[in-house]
Amino acid sequence: MRHGRSTIERLWQEYGLPAADGLYFPDGRAFEVLVTPEEPTGLRVGGAFDVDQLLSGEPDLISHVDGLTAHELPTGDVLWAGEGCYGSDGFFGRVTPGRAIDIDDPVRGEGRP
Repeated sequence: MRHGRSTIERLWQEYGLPAADGLYFPDGRAFEVLVTPEEPTGLRVGGAFDVDQLLSGEPDLISHVDGLTAHELPTGDVLWAGEGCYGSDGFFGRVTPGRAIDIDDPVRGEGRP
């Protein structure tokens, strides 16, 4: 049983995310994402990192995001994508229809980015 909200959950309350290439989960897990042109997908998921540690060293490393496009998924969730406040950063994520992240829902719960 978890106690309290993760940093990702707290940031998302104001549509913020770390301004670092990564795969972020609502439960607080994070993995670096690397651009690798030699991979068929062009991306590679790297090692885990601690979001709290990252932001303690660089507290301003937060981007506020604006959704520009949405695609409803068969589950009822929404694939939501857009850009961040720095212009060169972007995001996509699986959210509830109300654009929330919900780790307490067993369908959208832990283990789903």
